[in-house]
Amino acid sequence: MKKIVILFVFCLFFENLLAQPEVGNGCKIGTRRYQQPVAGESQYSGLPLYLGYGGVKYSEWDGVDNVDPQYSCYKWIPGAANGCYIKNSNCTTPSCYTIGDAGYFTGASVNCPLDDDAWFCFFIIGSIGYFFLRKTYFVENCKNIFGSSC
Repeated sequence: MKKIVILFVFCLFFENLLAQPEVGNGCKIGTRRYQQPVAGESQYSGLPLYLGYGGVKYSEWDGVDNVDPQYSCYKWIPGAANGCYIKNSNCTTPSCYTIGDAGYFTGASVNCPLDDDAWFCFFIIGSIGYFFLRKTYFVENCKNIFGSSC
């Protein structure tokens, strides 16, 4: 049980390190999609502003605009060309801002590959839980009923 808890915590730790798209607005520069807004600044020159420095997460989007096999549960919907800015450092001069293409990540209408196989995952996890509980329950009840002869 201790190994399972350690594995779970380990997986959660790495899940936070890997950038995943989130449903919502973003800004595209090259293959990168930025989605984290700048604290205290929502716009620059009247356009949405996103954070691009300081360990910010971004999604590398290697596919065409709408579909990327790496993020098969999401679609990038292109918006206005030159419709947003990325702030590249903690300064206020115009050289700190790079213009990008606005867009939107959607995930609600996309069929994830796991959706078709969810029943199998539930079956495997349920079976493991059943056998673990059965073994534990049997051993405890056997000792209670028959003593140490189990």
